[in-house]
Amino acid sequence: MEKILVSRGKSLANISLTDFEIFSKNCAQMEVIRMRSIQDEIEKPDWNLDVSDEWFDPESPAPWLIAMRSYETVRQQGYRGLGEDAAKVDEQLALLKTEAAKLTSQFN
Repeated sequence: MEKILVSRGKSLANISLTDFEIFSKNCAQMEVIRMRSIQDEIEKPDWNLDVSDEWFDPESPAPWLIAMRSYETVRQQGYRGLGEDAAKVDEQLALLKTEAAKLTSQFN
């Protein structure tokens, strides 16, 4: 564990005994989900992966990936502060839904 901390510029002294105990008690419920980085997903999408089967699985990260990619696309189009102005929420939601539809249409 100390090797991992050092590789991330941290020291074992930065971890309190309480935090270590909480982690130790709860680590049995942890699950590792390995995914590509968001940057890789945005810059080099791989639609050969069959995420369409995962779309309706409530445990799947696929819907979150689509939501994040849609959000990033809309932000790159110049829409900043999505959701901050209550008067524009419906308009911005429509933009996000349009982008999500474009992404999911690539599944077929």
